[in-house]
Amino acid sequence: EKSVVLRGLKDNRYKGLPMILGDEMGLGKTLMTIATISALHRKNRTNRFIVVCPASLVNNWAREFDKWLGNVGLPKRVVIKKGGEEGIRQLQALCTIQPSNISEVLIVSYDLFRMKSAILKNVQKVALLVVDEGHRLKNTKGSHTMTALEALPGEARLCITATPIQNNLGDMYTIVNFVCPGVLGDIATFRREYERPITAITNKRKSCTSDQIRKGEQSRLVLDKILQSLMLRRLQKDVLKKLLPPRHVFLLFCRPSLQQRNLYQKISKLHGNADGESAQEVLTALMKLRKICTHPKLLETSQHDKGN
Repeated sequence: EKSVVLRGLKDNRYKGLPMILGDEMGLGKTLMTIATISALHRKNRTNRFIVVCPASLVNNWAREFDKWLGNVGLPKRVVIKKGGEEGIRQLQALCTIQPSNISEVLIVSYDLFRMKSAILKNVQKVALLVVDEGHRLKNTKGSHTMTALEALPGEARLCITATPIQNNLGDMYTIVNFVCPGVLGDIATFRREYERPITAITNKRKSCTSDQIRKGEQSRLVLDKILQSLMLRRLQKDVLKKLLPPRHVFLLFCRPSLQQRNLYQKISKLHGNADGESAQEVLTALMKLRKICTHPKLLETSQHDKGN
């Protein structure tokens, strides 16, 4: 059984910490990451942390930190939204030779991280590099983004993705090798020891010899143990069934009242010729019909508001 050694780690404070958060959506991966950063900050209040995410999620990460740690809580947040002079100034301040005694979290997009990698490679005391939407790293060998991420000095890396494995061991290797370089060997070793034996029994089991099946199953067991030590993967159906009672769905069919039927027919006749109406007018008519089906009062309220 292969041991898992985190890159550049000099103590055991990350022991047992999953390096890949692969839970399904809705199970709190963002909150778990913020809690982890907060815990590491309390152990060493001069550490830096970097969160790299798609540009559309930068503000969301900032809001989540404010929500759970408070607007002025530590570690201090440095949110880079644009790469202008102000953004460069903030990055340079973060990468000073003598870091301040205030723990900081840099939240930056993939694009800005890649473009400003020459500045960021000089940052010091990075305790944790967090990569959100980590499935973007699949099949990125030789890309500028992966090169920039790998060049960043840090004690540990955390990859967040709801789809860690999608029937492609090569993609999985890229993510695992990023968060924990060398744990699966180089790519040639991985293909020889894991990918080929496992793929053989998965795709062509009937034509495999007993020796090939034995080797493939053995490789799968070893790979599963390594992944279990690195990755937290939970499904909603497994988690929620322990916390919530069984859900019962009831469908109730209710006949519309006379008032609803009259209003519905009136609106339908009024907008019956959709060819002569704009898309906005058709959409407005559909919204009126929906309100009538819910309750006629909703239509009266909307007309009253429009009149005001």
